[in-house]
Amino acid sequence: MQKIIATFLILTFGILAASGQCGKKVTWTGSKALVLDSGGTVLDSLNDHIVAETGPDSVKFMHGGREDDALHGHVQVLSCHWDPNYSRGVTELKGELTEGDGGTHHAEIRIEGKDGKLTILLKLVDEDRTRWFKILVDGYQERS
Repeated sequence: MQKIIATFLILTFGILAASGQCGKKVTWTGSKALVLDSGGTVLDSLNDHIVAETGPDSVKFMHGGREDDALHGHVQVLSCHWDPNYSRGVTELKGELTEGDGGTHHAEIRIEGKDGKLTILLKLVDEDRTRWFKILVDGYQERS
């Protein structure tokens, strides 16, 4: 019985440590975004300063420092599991994002770390089309 309790405690603390980053606010930065079709083929690219701010309650995307053209909204679904230094893991967020012009999109966001490389895949779903953007992340910073 003691072994079962000890195993349970170890697993519980391990899960809490790995999911602790879900509650953190993070600023992700990149210098390139790819516009993709549904099969992952690159349709276009954007070379610009790209900032994604994520947290347990909200998300915001900007490029070129243009606050007036930002996508922002509330997180409705959040899950994540990361190694402590974001080298391997994933965060998935879902919600509704609003553009500066008032347009609203259903959004699915996947931030993934694999082999030390970070990417953000942003899927915007509208009534008449779905768009995918892949942001190549250069760095990140946890915020308070």
